[in-house]
Amino acid sequence: MLAPALFLRHTASRSCLTAFKTTLKGIAVTTRGRRAFHSMSPLIGFITDTEGNFDYWKRSVDLSRVVQFSDEHPDQLQFRRSDDAGKEDIFVFGGDAFDQGPGDVRIAKALVNFKKKYPDRVILLVGNRDVNKIRLTAELGEDALDIPQPVPTYPRAPPHVEYRDFVQKVASQRGTTVDDENTRTNRLHWILEHTMSAKAAFESRRKELSILHKVPEAGISDEDVTQHFLDSVWQEDGIYLQYLQHGQVAALIGNTLFVHGGVPP
Repeated sequence: MLAPALFLRHTASRSCLTAFKTTLKGIAVTTRGRRAFHSMSPLIGFITDTEGNFDYWKRSVDLSRVVQFSDEHPDQLQFRRSDDAGKEDIFVFGGDAFDQGPGDVRIAKALVNFKKKYPDRVILLVGNRDVNKIRLTAELGEDALDIPQPVPTYPRAPPHVEYRDFVQKVASQRGTTVDDENTRTNRLHWILEHTMSAKAAFESRRKELSILHKVPEAGISDEDVTQHFLDSVWQEDGIYLQYLQHGQVAALIGNTLFVHGGVPP
């Protein structure tokens, strides 16, 4: 029987499968105030699809029976229970840490640090919003105006907008030329808005950088934001790269399969 904590939402974008197996004497699953089995059973904590929403992330952790924020380091996670049963608790993050709010960096850092501390008890699944960031190093290095759509169309996808048309619209609004507006920043805007369904991600990153660096948002330039996106996947300590290095497509715990996307019949 699949545990109620199994959520299937999107299709993950990696072909390999990493299975995590563990033997538990009795897996307890927490669901909206109801607990299966008994308090001495190990628990599986599950949070998913925060998508940069820091308030949702904090509420989810506060409601969890398995994890909590550290008293010593309030931005970091720790397991809630320290008794014998709690030492076998497992935490699964279901993927899609990024894109829709100003909490991308802080949420992902907390998850990666938790995984590093408990590599066998913390599982980070990768979702489409995590995996698709590997495109940025290649696509932000291009300068062609006429490029193919980088992702296939899919049901409920937003209307397709060519990059040239996007740049022409920006140039028309600003009274400049297409060549003037063919920049990394405008290319990133187009990628996020029209190929990743993440229109808010650029300004959300500006807001988070202002929080992290304790400066006004006006002090974070467009180029600062663009470079941070690139560094996040290009630099060794980049948060996109770190999350993907510590993530996996699926996890098998007992007889329960945890994935971000649907499994074909």
